[in-house]
Amino acid sequence: MIAVPPPYSCRRATPDDAEAAFAVAAADDARVLGHPDGTLADLRDDLQSTSLEAWLVEHPDRGTVGYVTVEPKGDAVAYLDLYTTDDAVGPELLAGLTQRGREVLPGGGELRTSILRLDDRTAGWLEGAGWKRSTSWARLRLELADGPPAPRLPDGVRIRRVEPGDMAGLRSVHSVIDTSFADSSGHVPEPFEEWFGRNDARSTVDWSQVWLAEDPAGAVGALYCSDDYVEDEKAGYVARLGVLRPARGRGVARALLLTAFADVRARGLPAVLLHVDENGTTGAYALYESVGMRRVLQVDMWVLPA
Repeated sequence: MIAVPPPYSCRRATPDDAEAAFAVAAADDARVLGHPDGTLADLRDDLQSTSLEAWLVEHPDRGTVGYVTVEPKGDAVAYLDLYTTDDAVGPELLAGLTQRGREVLPGGGELRTSILRLDDRTAGWLEGAGWKRSTSWARLRLELADGPPAPRLPDGVRIRRVEPGDMAGLRSVHSVIDTSFADSSGHVPEPFEEWFGRNDARSTVDWSQVWLAEDPAGAVGALYCSDDYVEDEKAGYVARLGVLRPARGRGVARALLLTAFADVRARGLPAVLLHVDENGTTGAYALYESVGMRRVLQVDMWVLPA
């Protein structure tokens, strides 16, 4: 249970609570952005997840005023999310959520949460509770009114679409992504079975939007897209792009990007989005800017060490 002060109460959320939870999350986003940052379908997918704990906070007069989640990633990290339309309960709700995060990591570990850069209210609550800003993620967007240029493949490299059901290909994609992100801020390794199961359960994942870059020695790069932003942004989404360290600097990432951009446009979508760590050391941000992508949103990760 997540502790909240009276007269508030807290209960576990079920898939049947999706609309009530989304109303709170959408209103909290709109407080900062002027519009929701997500869809009801996204939230329904979250509530179907077996790894995520979701809770509703209710007031006897005002109904549902809070929606919070806890999701452990391995034994050492848990991700928390907090949405509320009632500022009065915010700091105490954060304290209760933090306590629940500690409980799901009985061996100790780091708690993480992400909030919109413009959300000064929640940032104040976090700072007051001892959380520290860790890194910042930018959401980049590219309009596809003009078709992207054809990718130029590095010598000896080919790019192929991984067909749905090609589990060996998907294992290669997972291995490349997991390895290439190993040194990235906030990355938590995830076994293939968990990665596949988590993604396969989401309604926005389309396994036909997956590509591998290979040279004679094997896979060197991978990219997969999803439909996460089709409904609300009318845009394709590059969910992950990774290139193994020995293959970097050869144009593999650019070729994968342009391949995905062409596919997004062929599917009739006018734009494409992705997220990038603004403090990353791989040069990814510069690459994305070089192909015309521009920042439209910033999200900050905050951490609370063990």
